[in-house]
Amino acid sequence: MSRLQLKIMVALGGLVVAVVGVTGFLAERGLRERETSRIEDELRERAQLVREILGTTPISSSHRAQLDALADRVAEASSGRVTFIAPDGSVVGDSGVAVGQLAALQNHADRPEVVAAMGGDIGTDQRNSQTLRRPLLYLAVPATPSGSNRGVIRVAIGMESVGEAAEELRAVLVAAAALGLVVAFILSFIV
Repeated sequence: MSRLQLKIMVALGGLVVAVVGVTGFLAERGLRERETSRIEDELRERAQLVREILGTTPISSSHRAQLDALADRVAEASSGRVTFIAPDGSVVGDSGVAVGQLAALQNHADRPEVVAAMGGDIGTDQRNSQTLRRPLLYLAVPATPSGSNRGVIRVAIGMESVGEAAEELRAVLVAAAALGLVVAFILSFIV
């Protein structure tokens, strides 16, 4: 193998790796953004549905058992997590926590999605759940459409599916890069 062939092989191999790397980075970023947006839309619909089911039930500690049971039922039907947060930030219903353990939960008044919902907006945040110890995407809405501070309805869903889709994409890209390198080396040898 001549020196020229070696230079062509390295150049073509580097080009394949660079193109697949940049394309992979952009494709994964786009995939994550698109999936996160889709999940947010789904959570927004769930939150509206929970608000309709809640009706006029006050989100307060005096209704803790009723709210926790409602959170459990809705979460089971929607395969997600549902939390009811009183105007003072205390959790008064959560599908991931037994009713007897609700009082021990931290105050949620400072959580970004809750702060936005307390202000009358829709709030979202993506982070690891301190309670469930896994990555979740949270979406919170005011308990009433008018935005009067009657508490917050928060829904969440695991983000594992986004990570799994990204891993599948990476596996395909690695296979494409390997195939591209083989073709590049063969072409450089022929040239």
